[in-house]
Amino acid sequence: MNGKPLSRTAKEFVAEVAYGFKEVASHAFVGPWEVSRYFINEIERIESGPEDLKGNEILITLEIASGVSFDKLRKYWERLSIKERKEAIHKIKQRWRPLGL
Repeated sequence: MNGKPLSRTAKEFVAEVAYGFKEVASHAFVGPWEVSRYFINEIERIESGPEDLKGNEILITLEIASGVSFDKLRKYWERLSIKERKEAIHKIKQRWRPLGL
């Protein structure tokens, strides 16, 4: 990404998802690295698809990964431009990678 700082909304979104993911991963029946790898692969599959970051599929995946409600995620998401969404998703994947990728 271009290194531009995230907006406050994007930072809050990333923080919510990253914190929630740590909680979800810590209670999974498999290692955190396996959970991390699965969700990063899912996000990358969505990013490469025709819906990309415009539809709800990415929010559903983030909801499952983080335990943060779909409605709460959508409130953040709707306030982000497509560029900010891409940057936020990139930051989320970066935060998840230290868990084993």
